[in-house]
Amino acid sequence: MTMTTTSSNHKSIIIITNTLFYPARRNGLSIRYYPLLLELHKLGYLVDIIIINKFRESFLESDIDALKVLCRNIDVIDPCEYTKFHIKKLTQRIVNLLHLLIPFGIPYSLIDNCRQLYIARVSVLLGKRSLYDYGIGVGVGGNNTELILSLEDHIRPTHILCDFIDSAFLLRKRKRKTFASAFNPLTLLEDIKTRRWELSLCKHAACLYISDMDAKSVGNENAHIVPNCVIKDGYNSSKYLQLQTPNIGFLGNMAYQPNIDACLFLITAIFPRLRILKPDIHLYIIGRNPRRELTERCHDSQIHVTGEVENIWDYVRSINTFVFPMLTGAGLQNKILEAMYAGKPVVTSTIGNAGIGATHGDNIYIADTVEDYVNCTIDAINNKSIGHHAKVFVDNNYSDKSVAKRYIQAMDAR
Repeated sequence: MTMTTTSSNHKSIIIITNTLFYPARRNGLSIRYYPLLLELHKLGYLVDIIIINKFRESFLESDIDALKVLCRNIDVIDPCEYTKFHIKKLTQRIVNLLHLLIPFGIPYSLIDNCRQLYIARVSVLLGKRSLYDYGIGVGVGGNNTELILSLEDHIRPTHILCDFIDSAFLLRKRKRKTFASAFNPLTLLEDIKTRRWELSLCKHAACLYISDMDAKSVGNENAHIVPNCVIKDGYNSSKYLQLQTPNIGFLGNMAYQPNIDACLFLITAIFPRLRILKPDIHLYIIGRNPRRELTERCHDSQIHVTGEVENIWDYVRSINTFVFPMLTGAGLQNKILEAMYAGKPVVTSTIGNAGIGATHGDNIYIADTVEDYVNCTIDAINNKSIGHHAKVFVDNNYSDKSVAKRYIQAMDAR
């Protein structure tokens, strides 16, 4: 069958991912890709999306239809059982375990037993379509990019992008619970294989990372830094709430462990010290799905846990100062960008600022000890000008148009 390319005025893109990019705040990937799709649609790009639903998410037809306004096609490949035969399953598991000892090839943590089945299903979907100008594999680890590289008949190899978002190699190091675990021989081998795997994909695709730190973690000098932009949905229609003042706030998904750890540190270590200096101060923890381990600590009348709210911007606008004492986490912290976009002074850790690149004392406060958090927060409550500088910083570096421009430049870099 002879394939034809589309007009240069309407370049075509195939995106392979594992989740739906709608609603805009559905997850980290929708925060990254929904505004990008809006910009690509305005510029005339023709976008097809294939969702390999390996994580067994439930997608509403209404959400898929809403995203189709920005795309030509959206196809969902249901999760598959790679085999029903117990002997074959056992054999596959043994082979997988052997990957722990093999010094080359795909890291054990990134092995996908259904890889060949997914390749076959994607091939069927693409078999009757024209050749694509760009192929984008989305997700930490690069599995979806590796799948695209197996389908070169449908995509020009010089226009394949691997959006790692977070470096798989750096993510392994961030999640390490003890220093001693770094010296485990199997851990060391998996680290080496993960780094080598990332670099190998970078030889065949233009690689994107969400932050400079992630890009540099594997020494990839040709990586492109494309951050997330601020999701502004609901900002213009938001209103100020009559919250108790003075106050500080924390914003984020309260089922996300790094957010839980940060909040517990804020509640148990930082807030009690703040109350000594400001006895009437209140703390607002804003975000959906607060876990029990968090709510059990919040029976104080000056600590408020909102749970899911109708419009997040109502609370963002109404908080005096945001404090994000991030102890762990990866990549770009969207919640910090949102607080800065609203013109609020932000106090966070070196980890929280790592993917943002703001400047301490100019447009953000950076603290890593309880004493520093207390001093910076008191200063932030009394110094509103830093919030103005924060908004200017976000407008200049994280607007939807500026981020889309960087993404398109990366698309055309090879």
